[in-house]
Amino acid sequence: LFPHINSRESPEQLEEERRLCYVGITRAKEHLYLTLAKQRLIWGTSRQQRASRFLKELPLEYIEVVKSPPKVLSASSKKTTLPKPIAEITEEFVSDLSEGQLISHQMFGIGVVQKVSTSQLGLMYKILFSKDNKERTLIAKLAKLTKL
Repeated sequence: LFPHINSRESPEQLEEERRLCYVGITRAKEHLYLTLAKQRLIWGTSRQQRASRFLKELPLEYIEVVKSPPKVLSASSKKTTLPKPIAEITEEFVSDLSEGQLISHQMFGIGVVQKVSTSQLGLMYKILFSKDNKERTLIAKLAKLTKL
């Protein structure tokens, strides 16, 4: 996934992403396969994707474009079961936690909120969990936290 979304704003970070991409490409011994997903599920939302701008910078004589055959669904085709989502985004999430607040998480157990912040992903909580004494940063709308 080049360039990473976080590097789009900074020319220096974009150059570092370009460098990393080319390092990966030049490490290929005989063949290199690059793939493109036209659509991705990002944080529970389906988004259209474009090919990386770095691909346009590659010399055409080294590229062979192989398109996958279109998938045709018909009434006679078998029913496809989509994988169960890892997390579901809901509008109902705990958004009023403060530092020192005691919470519970289904997987990580009981924890104490260490820090509340916001990012491009929304409201974030840094929580120290007593079960394994590890600090984890969770996205509020995905975390499914319960106040204690």
